[in-house]
Amino acid sequence: MARLPLSIYHRKKGSLSLSINAIVVLILAITMLGLGLGFMRTMFGKASQSLEQAAATEADPSPASLNNPVTLSKSKLVFEADKSGIIKISMYNDGVAIAGSGVGPTVSCVPYSVATNNLPETGFIVVGSIQSLLFDANSPQTFAVAIKKADKTAGSGICTVSAIVNTKNRRADFAVEAVLSK
Repeated sequence: MARLPLSIYHRKKGSLSLSINAIVVLILAITMLGLGLGFMRTMFGKASQSLEQAAATEADPSPASLNNPVTLSKSKLVFEADKSGIIKISMYNDGVAIAGSGVGPTVSCVPYSVATNNLPETGFIVVGSIQSLLFDANSPQTFAVAIKKADKTAGSGICTVSAIVNTKNRRADFAVEAVLSK
């Protein structure tokens, strides 16, 4: 029986060692990915629950109608700068829904200094909504939106809720103010 030269034997052992290392690294990578996804799921779940709890305390706006397509729970949203404020919005879609989809309204905010003087100021961020912002034709839907100050300092601004329905821009403006906590 012929023996393999020593150098060939070591090469085969080296390739086996390399594949075992690759398997170990792959198992570690999959484990870390699973842990990371679990962490993200937990954090997003907590944020969603806290948004729902905060919105439950906010009064509902009067239902939107064909004559008044956008209604708000309040005309001015005041909240502590290190927290977020909640406002409820009711919108009426008098358009035609296509294949079960609907009209998706948007909410955008601008600080007063930017709106009036073009002075730089850190703005407000729309951080979340409770329900899907898509809804069917000829129906009002109420949804909640959370807004926070980006740099957690005091400031004020104006937010606009808008949706384009049948080529008409439906919109409503409301004031926002972030105050320093006492």
